[in-house]
Amino acid sequence: MVVSDAVITASYYSIPVALVHFVRRNRDLRFDWIFLMFGAFIFACGTTHLIAILNIWRPAYWFDAGIKLATALISLTTAVFLWPLLPKVSRFLAERKQAEADLDSANRRLTESLTLLRRRTRELDTLSHLGTLLQKCVNADELAAMAARAAGDLSIGAGGAVYLNEAGATHWRAAARWGDAEGECGDFDPEQCAVLKGEAVACVSCAPAGERSPAAGRSICVPLRAKSETLGVLQFRGVPAPDDGHARMLMQTLAGRVALALSNLRLRENLLELSMRDPLTGLFNRRHLDSALPIQERRARANGTSLGVIAFDLDCFKELNDTYGHDAGDTALQEFAQILRDTSRADDIACRSGGEEFVVVLPGTTVEGALRRAERVREALAGSGLQHGTIRLPAITVSAGVAAYPDHGSNLAEVLRAADQALYRAKDSGRNRSVLAGAACADGLS
Repeated sequence: MVVSDAVITASYYSIPVALVHFVRRNRDLRFDWIFLMFGAFIFACGTTHLIAILNIWRPAYWFDAGIKLATALISLTTAVFLWPLLPKVSRFLAERKQAEADLDSANRRLTESLTLLRRRTRELDTLSHLGTLLQKCVNADELAAMAARAAGDLSIGAGGAVYLNEAGATHWRAAARWGDAEGECGDFDPEQCAVLKGEAVACVSCAPAGERSPAAGRSICVPLRAKSETLGVLQFRGVPAPDDGHARMLMQTLAGRVALALSNLRLRENLLELSMRDPLTGLFNRRHLDSALPIQERRARANGTSLGVIAFDLDCFKELNDTYGHDAGDTALQEFAQILRDTSRADDIACRSGGEEFVVVLPGTTVEGALRRAERVREALAGSGLQHGTIRLPAITVSAGVAAYPDHGSNLAEVLRAADQALYRAKDSGRNRSVLAGAACADGLS
């Protein structure tokens, strides 16, 4: 009995110590006084067991009765305060649980906001980097490829394509694709697109046949417009939410940057084309000839093919200018330029090298073919009747010097000099004739 009471006493005394220590370690704990009251109750219970041990050797019944009375009062007080406290504790636990749920919800929203912020930052970086890359593009296909890559990085839809409006084409070709449109993709018919016709902002009719279903999402076409000109269209396929404002803003921003870059590229191409063209005749100028000759020479050397060169010079052109005026001379130059265009193939290079002098480069043409071409041009000009205003101009003739690579030189510079020398011989021989380099004059008098 003594041992059991001693163990119970020690256990009871340890509990208040633990409770006091717990309360002191958690000073923000609500209802901490109940822990102290419960500790006092346990301490009193332990004391009653201690007195029971002392009563064995030295009875102290009055003291024992007092301790039991104190224990009863403490237990009654604890019970009186505990029962009303239980609903408060329940509410406190419910509020704490709700607070934890609200905190979890706030954490989820914060995580979603951070994810959205990272995505927006990535989108801005993509668009910013795209602007730099677009300015470095040298042709429309390269520009379209950059735009398609950026559209794929923005992940607006399942895929799409960049269609370019090229001069004279009724259907626009897909210059670049991304996403699920990486495979074969047909041409784009602008007449079938409700967006280009101003009838809608999203359309299904111009999407590929496999995507004309609601389950596949909508096909959104965003025109590439610059300076009131439609240069092409960005087509986003499989867009799950066509009315999403942010997605539409991204598509419009991307299309705006691509359209501006495409407009600038075409402006540069037009300026380059103008710098390579003779403004009077529309033929290439000497600058383009000088840049084209090395390319044609490398191509002919690599393919082992011939390359014909014809040097033309209008006969008695100074006399024509002096007699009928420079406008009449311009008419003669324009007429001869048109004859060169009419008799040239797509790969031929016809240039006005200066004044009344012209050069025609004929890739893949032998010296015999070049001579026949020169005669054809000469005869066409001699047979043309030029009219300048109300004045009918006299027949205009041309002299030609013909040479070919590699027959008359190991490089095109030597071939061009051989053609010039042949042209001088044609002039010295009476004009209106074609002369082959290193050969006698071709009979061609009109």
